Amino acid sequence: MRNPFSRSIRVYVDAKITERHLPDAQHKTFAACFVKDRPNLCDFGPVDGEETDRAEEAAMLFAIQKLTRSPANLGRFTVVCDHESAVVKAKWKGNQRKSKGDQTLEDLWREIDTNPGVRIEPLQKNPAHGFLNLKLKEQEQSELKQRPSGRRQSRLHQSQRTEAPVQSS
Repeated sequence: MRNPFSRSIRVYVDAKITERHLPDAQHKTFAACFVKDRPNLCDFGPVDGEETDRAEEAAMLFAIQKLTRSPANLGRFTVVCDHESAVVKAKWKGNQRKSKGDQTLEDLWREIDTNPGVRIEPLQKNPAHGFLNLKLKEQEQSELKQRPSGRRQSRLHQSQRTEAPVQSS
C-alpha cells in the first residue's frame, strides 16, 4: 500500500523572535509558512511565543490554521519544521498529553487531531552538521594521539578536571 503522504505538498515553517539579544527590548515573534512554487499559499504573521520551542510550535499551528482554512484547501500536506524538539512535542501521542499549561501546544494537538490530512515531520539533517561533527571528532582524535600517553583526555574532560589538593601528613 502506498503512503498517502508520499506526494503531499510540503509546507516549510519557521519562527523568529525579534530583538531577542536586547534584554530591554519588546520581543515580537513572527512565523512564516512557505510552499515552493505556490506563492498564494505562503504566509507571514505575528504569533505568540517568547522562547524557541513555543515560537516553532506557534509557527506549525499558524501554517496548519492558515492552510486548512484557506479556499485552496490542500487536503493533505506535510508541515516541515527545522526545530526537532518542537516537532517531537507536536507528534507526541502519549496516553495522557501534558502540555503544562502551554496553550499553543494544546491548540496544535487539537488541529492535528481534527485534520487527519496534516502530518508533521522534522527537516532532514543538514549535511554540513554531520561533516562538521566528523571533522571535529577527527581533530580531537589527532590531538589525543599527539599527547603523551597517560594524558589522553578530551578537551571536555580536561576542562572539567579539578585537581585534588595535596594533603600533608
